[in-house]
Amino acid sequence: MAEAIGMMEGAFFVPKTEIFAWINKTLKVNITKIESLASGSLYCQIFDIIHPGKLSLSKVSWKAKLAHEFINNYKILQQAFLKCNISKTIEVDRLARGIYQDNLEFAQWLKRYFDLHCGGRAEAYDAVAKRGGQEPDLSFAEGGKPKSARPITKPQTNSPAPMKKPNIESKSSNLLSQGTSTMPRTEKKPLQQLNQTKENKPVSVDSIKKIVFSDTISDSQKIVQLKGLFGAPVTEVTNTIEEEEKLNL
Repeated sequence: MAEAIGMMEGAFFVPKTEIFAWINKTLKVNITKIESLASGSLYCQIFDIIHPGKLSLSKVSWKAKLAHEFINNYKILQQAFLKCNISKTIEVDRLARGIYQDNLEFAQWLKRYFDLHCGGRAEAYDAVAKRGGQEPDLSFAEGGKPKSARPITKPQTNSPAPMKKPNIESKSSNLLSQGTSTMPRTEKKPLQQLNQTKENKPVSVDSIKKIVFSDTISDSQKIVQLKGLFGAPVTEVTNTIEEEEKLNL
């Protein structure tokens, strides 16, 4: 197992300019942003110099541009870590998303590991030939972080529709209009007269509510009660009861 490299070691105080100079010289590339390392391809090749033959560079994707495409490169690197009994955790999700601090710290750790274990192998290493002549595509980092194939969007929540207040006047008017079809002799009363009785006394809203929204009486009974409330003659009310009972039979 490779010895642990602590956070307080000098490795984690190496500036990014030194990281750039080291990677560019060793791998014959030209990176100017830490986010350019997010694809994992350059991490894989640095590790190939340290431990030749522990990973297959032919399986590395040098042209990957999207975050989810980088995952394959990190799987290759993780397998190589296991073969070499390296217990270092690779934060794949954060590295692949191009998070600056995570990539900087991983590159700093890798440089320290390189300095401890590479020896003189880097001098004889032909990075371009090892890649099969391919140049790593680093264009994904031009805007900073790599793009995601599936942009994250906030889930839409369906707000419950606001409850409508019951329209007492409309419902009572409908019930009264239904009653007039069975009482041709009864004069239709306009809505503005619903608040007066035959003695010209005001009718309370609670009285109307009690009838209109009752669950214990039928619509025909509601019609009768409303007509009685608003001043229909007793004989008309009686006729309405008899006619409604015949219809319900």
